[in-house]
Amino acid sequence: MEAELDLEKGLIDAEAEAALRRHAMRCAGCGAKVGGGMLGEVLDDLHEGAESARKPIEDASIIPLENGRSLLQSIDQISAFIDDPWLFARIATNHCLSDIYAMGETPHSALAVVGLPLAGERIMKHNLADLMRGCKLELDANDCELLGGHTAENPQLQLGLTINAFADSSSSLAKHNLRAGDVLIITKSLGTGTLFAADMRSMSRHRWIESAIDQMLLSNRVASQIIRQHGAGACTDVTGFGLAGHLFEMLDPLGVEAELSLAALPTLDGSLELLSAGIQSSLHLSNRRVAKGIFNRDAFLSDPRFELLFDPQTSGGLLAAVPEANAQACLADLVRTGHSGAAIIGRVTNSGAADSSVVLK
Repeated sequence: MEAELDLEKGLIDAEAEAALRRHAMRCAGCGAKVGGGMLGEVLDDLHEGAESARKPIEDASIIPLENGRSLLQSIDQISAFIDDPWLFARIATNHCLSDIYAMGETPHSALAVVGLPLAGERIMKHNLADLMRGCKLELDANDCELLGGHTAENPQLQLGLTINAFADSSSSLAKHNLRAGDVLIITKSLGTGTLFAADMRSMSRHRWIESAIDQMLLSNRVASQIIRQHGAGACTDVTGFGLAGHLFEMLDPLGVEAELSLAALPTLDGSLELLSAGIQSSLHLSNRRVAKGIFNRDAFLSDPRFELLFDPQTSGGLLAAVPEANAQACLADLVRTGHSGAAIIGRVTNSGAADSSVVLK
């Protein structure tokens, strides 16, 4: 679904306006997220001096309960990027469940928030029914109960979910528990951002979009179970900030270095072709700011896979750090269970470094 750019005079300077108008057709899905740099600055100001500012940021909040148990909560929301409310809701629901799976836990229940475009009552009712049927289908498939929610008029169709999970206080996977020698495994192919940016411009191909949707409908539930079985120490999900952005979230707090093989990155059909043609999601430019942490980036600027690092993903896969001795068996189990885009893409080379960095191979 298209979202045209409408700017009031005086709100931004000429340079910022020019940059925005290069992406005047704004992306939906996870390509509509606020950039990580802006978000980080606001949160730093908000929590300045607070105890929460000194805690590592995880994919879900962890609230201690009694008897060594914890309540995990996550929240996510995306705008429709396809015209079928039922199909969009299925993808959005899997996307929203992913933060809990990245923590290695099992979703328990959900609350929904829906933004519904104004139309005739019959059409709005039909769209809402389709949306909620799609959402309920995926929640049921993941044994997650829909408890309630909120619905309001909105210019775009949107679906958000707060997901609850219960866990032993020490059982959840963390983003930052990386160990030198760990192997980095991704469980889905990359490229949804550029594919749907092209689709908005009628520049994509049906088979490319069909393949991307098939992957986005794949829950991260089984992948989460497999990486835990193979001893994953750290995990996150790859979504709006792209592979590089989410990898740096894992690396940054402790000063960790990692090697990443561009040639090993799994790609959705058509994504490299579109990136080579300059088709990027509207969030791509903001995501690219983390490139300064890539030590040898200049040697890879002409490789289209370099830009894939910053492509925002909707309902993306998990990025896990697995002991080297278990990596091949973990990958084999992922592929055997339908994760055809799973791949070993790098390794953690050093922990406790002065600064976090990535070296490309």
